This record gives sequence, C-alpha cells and structure tokens, in this order.
Amino acid sequence: MTVKIGALLLAVPLSIAPLSDMGASDHAGNLSYLESDVCCGVFTKSDSGIRVERQKITISVDELPPPAYPNLRPARVVTEYAFRNTAQTDAEITLYFPVPATEEKEKSCTVEVAGESIAPVRRYAFHGTSKFDAPSEVAKITNEWREDSFFHADADVTTTTFVFRPDAACEEPDYFHLVYNYNPNTTRLIFDKDAIIKTTDGKVHAYWLLSHLEGSEKKSKKVEVYAVGENILPDECYVSSDAAGTKRDALCAFAPASADPVKTRFGDFVGNLRPPDVGSTDWYNGVVDMLNVKTKDGYSTVTRNAITADWLRPWYEYAVTVPAGGTVVNTVACTLMPRVTLNAGKYVYSYQYLLSSAGCWSDFEQLQIDIVTPYSLYEPSLTFEKTQGGYELIRSDLPRGELTFSLTEKPEKSWGNRPAGLSPSTIVAIVLLCVLAAGGATAAIVYSVIKRKRKKSK
Repeated sequence: MTVKIGALLLAVPLSIAPLSDMGASDHAGNLSYLESDVCCGVFTKSDSGIRVERQKITISVDELPPPAYPNLRPARVVTEYAFRNTAQTDAEITLYFPVPATEEKEKSCTVEVAGESIAPVRRYAFHGTSKFDAPSEVAKITNEWREDSFFHADADVTTTTFVFRPDAACEEPDYFHLVYNYNPNTTRLIFDKDAIIKTTDGKVHAYWLLSHLEGSEKKSKKVEVYAVGENILPDECYVSSDAAGTKRDALCAFAPASADPVKTRFGDFVGNLRPPDVGSTDWYNGVVDMLNVKTKDGYSTVTRNAITADWLRPWYEYAVTVPAGGTVVNTVACTLMPRVTLNAGKYVYSYQYLLSSAGCWSDFEQLQIDIVTPYSLYEPSLTFEKTQGGYELIRSDLPRGELTFSLTEKPEKSWGNRPAGLSPSTIVAIVLLCVLAAGGATAAIVYSVIKRKRKKSK
C-alpha cells in the first residue's frame, strides 16, 4: 500500500534588503543586485507523519564576486534532508522547488534521492505579487482544470470588433475610448493589445493612443474586446484629444463592425494563448487565477497581450518514496546570489535562507548549518561557532526567524559570534558608554583626593 503525500521543496536563491543598521549604501542604485529567486527548505502541504531526522545546509562561498557582477561567482548551497517514515506503510512524497530565473542557473540545480540523480518535471503556478508565498503557490499546482463560481472551460467568450473611422469634419484625435458599466458576477472583460485600462466605481474605461498610428490605420483602426460570460456593449464610445477624455468629439464616435460577434469556449480562448513550454492544465489554472485577482476597484481587467507566462512561477516536481519504518536521504544543490552594497568604503555581500518552512513537519530532530568561507561573517541572525573552514551551527530545534548573514571583503572585522540581537553600532555604543562611565569615576576619585589634601593643608 502506498500513501501519497504532498510536500514542498524550495532550494534556490533570494536576495535580502540591506541591513537596517548599516546606513544607506553609497551606490545602492548601481551595486544592488535584486534577485527574484528564493532559497528555503522543505515543508509539507499537510501533516504527513514524515519525520526530518536531519537537515544539513552547506553554503559555500570560496570567492566573493565582483561587486557589480554578483552572478559571476554565486554561492553554492547544498541542502540534505534525511526523511524518516514511522508509519507501517510506504509513503510517496511529492516534492517541489522553484526553478531559477535563468537557464544557466537552472542547469546548476541538481536533485538526488538515495544517492541517485533524478530529473524533475517542470510545473507552473500563478504568483501575482512580488511577495513569495510558497504554500499558496504550490497549492495551486494540480492536475485538474480549475472551476469556480464564474470561470469554467465551457463558458462563452464573445469577441466584438470595433472600427474607428474618423468623420471628415472632425480634427485628427489623439485617443479613442470605450467605457463599460458591467457586473463582474456575469461578465469579465479582456481588451485588445495596447489598451490602457482604468477601473473606478464598477466602471471600466479603456482607451488607445492614436498618435503612433500610420497609413491606413489612421483611417480605420480595429479594436477587439473579449467578454467572458454575458456579452455586453460599451455605454460610451468616443474620441478625444486628451487621455482623460474631457475634450470629446461626438462626430468621431465609432461603432461595432458590421460582422456578427464571434463566440468561442473559454477553454479554447485560453488554450490559443498558451506558450509551448507550459502544460495546458497549469496554463489554464494560472490564467483563471490571474483573472480572479481582486483590486480595490474590483476584479482585474487586462489586455490580451498581458496574459503571458510572466505571471507564472516555474516549479520542479518529483516524487520520493520513503519505505515503511525506513529513511531516505534527499539532496538538492543550487546557486545562491548575494545582494551587494557599499557601506563605509567596504562591500557587504548579504545572503538569506528561509528556515521557517521546516516548522510544518510532524517532527524535526536536528538542524546543521555550515558556512564554508575564508571571509568574515558579518551580522548573522543566528549565533555561529568559528571553525577551521568557516562557521557552524548545530541545534536540536528550529530557530525562530530566517537565516540572514553577510560577508565582508575585509577580514579584520567579524561579528560572527556576537550576542544575538546586538548590532555592531549597538556594541560600539555600549563600549563608549563604558569608557565614559570609567572616565567619570576616575575623575570623581581624583577630585576627592585633591579635596582631602586641601583640607589637611588648612
């Protein structure tokens, strides 16, 4: 008997913001390397009963990269997990981790299960925002087409073509406009390319710039509008000489083309936009998630050319079978990019590894983190011990918060073993206070001795 368990494995890079007490970067605009990838650990979608006997993270930084090109010499991260199945039946765990942003970094990722290399499957999930929310994204990866109260594969999509034909009596306009009042519970609108869209108070205002049109397009410009669900026509159609539409010219209004609207299935409409490297199920579900995004003004209204894979995050998916009462070692290796800032004349290379994901395993026994480097550790979020090859941390529980640390190019200053929560600026302040206090005490003693001598002389 095999029990299937969903789990998430993340093991790729994420840049971090500059340390808050380091001050502003001298050249932050030129030297900051903003990376969209993430680097973190393993967690399950639900309580799986799988125990993590050991998680060992080895981050190797043999040589710091040039400040302006941190991608030339990235750190190497190898994360090893020992999974223990305490149940009396085998457990098949489905694991995921995000694919690096570039093909070169993707090739550097390797996955091993029980010492053998495996080839994961590429999947996609809608991310939508810059904030990384792994549980939410991975929960969207399924093998079934998503259906909700509005979107389903057989829903109607009506394509209406509008033709702009300026009247000979009107001046040449700069913009043309479509304005809709619609109910998002019965209709969702997708506009033709190059449309600029504003949504306020349930009203959708789409307009197109005409100044870039040339030749025959100046005389006849076609625009398509796609209505998902119930088809509707615009409440207003007009042209103007400004984007706000305050200077209208009624003579230049345009109307639907003579051809009848064209209808198609929503599943086919989405399928015709699918990139060749994205699976049909992941693509359909990703588009539905994108169209279901809510803003302060209602559901998102987009242009057709905005429906691209840029809204999707690629993931790797693979399965690991842990035998009943047995242990399996899973190792993932990839690169880790730093964020580089210039502070007080020296370059600081900052890294982050997310540890909080491991908190959802049924049991977690040991965490070991090795930072292998000849450089000095600067402001780590956890307390490390200095070793011959770098720095080490071993503990039997999960720390609160994430692992963040920096490396400096000047080895004479190291804060690798400072007490947790104390920054260099805080330590300097404490030292100065101690010096001032000692100086004040010395001055008081000297004053007291002089005063006694004066009394005796009298």
